[in-house]
Amino acid sequence: MQSKNIIVGLIGIAAFWLSPTLHAQITLKPIGHGGQSNAIPQARTHAAGDTLTLPFFDDFSTSWGTASSDLWLTKEDVLINATMAIVPPSINVATFDGVDQTGTPYSAETTGTITDVLESKPIDLSGLDEGDNVYLSFYWQQEGLGEIPQSDDSLIVRFYTNDEKWIVPTDGKIAGDPTLPSDNFQKASYHIDNPLLFHEGFKFKIESYGNPTGPYDTWHVDYILLDKERVIAGESIKDHAISTQPTSIFSRYSNIPFDQFYAYPDSIFKGSEFWLYSLFSGQNNPEFLLTITDTVNQNIIYNTPQSTTQLILNGVDDHKMYVTSSMTMADWLPSQNQDSLFLEAKLAYNSDDDLAYQNNDTTRFYFQIHETLAYDDGSAEFAAGINQSSGELAVSYTLSSIDTLTHVDIYFPQIYPQPDVATLSLRIYTALSGNVADTKGGVEIRVSLADSINRFSRFTLSTPIVLPAGEFFISLEQFTNDYVPYGWDKNTDNADKVYYKIGEEWFQNDRVNLAGSPMIRGIFADNDVIIMSSAQETTTSLLVYPNPAKDYIYIEGDIDEYQLIDLSGSVLRSGSHPQITTEGIKNGVYLIKTRSGNQTNTQKIIINR
Repeated sequence: MQSKNIIVGLIGIAAFWLSPTLHAQITLKPIGHGGQSNAIPQARTHAAGDTLTLPFFDDFSTSWGTASSDLWLTKEDVLINATMAIVPPSINVATFDGVDQTGTPYSAETTGTITDVLESKPIDLSGLDEGDNVYLSFYWQQEGLGEIPQSDDSLIVRFYTNDEKWIVPTDGKIAGDPTLPSDNFQKASYHIDNPLLFHEGFKFKIESYGNPTGPYDTWHVDYILLDKERVIAGESIKDHAISTQPTSIFSRYSNIPFDQFYAYPDSIFKGSEFWLYSLFSGQNNPEFLLTITDTVNQNIIYNTPQSTTQLILNGVDDHKMYVTSSMTMADWLPSQNQDSLFLEAKLAYNSDDDLAYQNNDTTRFYFQIHETLAYDDGSAEFAAGINQSSGELAVSYTLSSIDTLTHVDIYFPQIYPQPDVATLSLRIYTALSGNVADTKGGVEIRVSLADSINRFSRFTLSTPIVLPAGEFFISLEQFTNDYVPYGWDKNTDNADKVYYKIGEEWFQNDRVNLAGSPMIRGIFADNDVIIMSSAQETTTSLLVYPNPAKDYIYIEGDIDEYQLIDLSGSVLRSGSHPQITTEGIKNGVYLIKTRSGNQTNTQKIIINR
């Protein structure tokens, strides 16, 4: 059990040691993980019901944030995510630690106790016996990108008997082992052979035991399978799974402004990296397809089979990293007359896996070529903050051509205990040198913690700033010694783009001391509202207002129907009435698509309630 804070110092260079007054650090803290949907676009559906039948299978590849309520009873505090584990058997894992879904520690006392719990719905095992070879198995990893459990910490499996008691099977207590590699997944299996377990209300649960005071003693669980007629020794399952979320197709950025995009050279692209994992005993030469689609008009921009001769998967638990072919700007030239692109990238593994396991053969990720310049992948694993008044953190970006910065997006995650409301000075620089910064503008802002995970706050600059091609910096200075949390994405390493000042001089971060990217983004918004989404689409004399909209959106002009669409292409509202309520819709950028006769029109609109 480990009670130390997870601290990664920014001050890893000699300058820190030359002055006793320089104490600022970036400190990683837990974030709440409530307010998430439990479905992602490729999700399949399970049969609903109070009692389940065999097989019971969940690899979490169709859930996000919270485990599926079709399978699990107690589940809210276990975080389903794609980024905290290292190369799991399939994409997404269940992460157990010492904080609940809000990021709140279970206790202020360091005494070990049960923390996160994942409990199944009842499963009907009546009519079966020991000879049916019913086994529960799952894969587990300690630490990953979290905090390593100690020898007195554990992951515990319990079974529910027909006399309403929970029992721990043989080897059902997995003890922490600080000597194990943090990227090691192991398979645990349990033979259901106790007569007390063969009843219609059988349940199992997995729970973590450890330090309840924070995000310590981290365990990751994946690929849970309960079924009969299993042979565990050397077990082969006809399944090859996408294991990790593919990285960006860009060499640095995750999102790029449209007005910048076509001025970048081909070196802006790189192959997207991901891992494949084999649960099958045979040899497999993977074939996969990368498809990138404009979600507004469903135009396919890129649809190319990827190399089938890179690496061969050789048997159970073999896993290897694959890289898609790097794109070039020529792939994007047919879209250059638009003013924005809202994109879905789908990576599909072409397998002959058993049908029950094909759900993990496809993954999707979304990005924009619109108005955002960002490094992060949109998902924070931790909060990161500086702990000294007058401490200043800056993020470097590079523009390919002159453009106008209008806003800055920042993710301030929920942490516990919640910090006092703080005022920050947001500044834009075009140069940092020693104790000098070339200031182009800025604004005073107040920290507003996000009401759900990964939701950014947008701050409008007092005056839009025209920036030349080349480097610029988004900087935030605090005036309190209290902790001010910024979202920190550990899966995209742009640490060399982070600068800090804790005295009179600026320093560039050393990558050894801190891996990841701050969730601080530059926004280059413009005043265009029309997107021509097809050859048949044309502008009309429609007025959609107000923009930004608060409670209602109004359409002035003759229409037959409208659709309010989010950037993933999902239709949120539809109808013909010229007044559209925004109730229940999150703040952000959306599209209003209207039809009048055979003419259609699409406009961007911001909802800011």
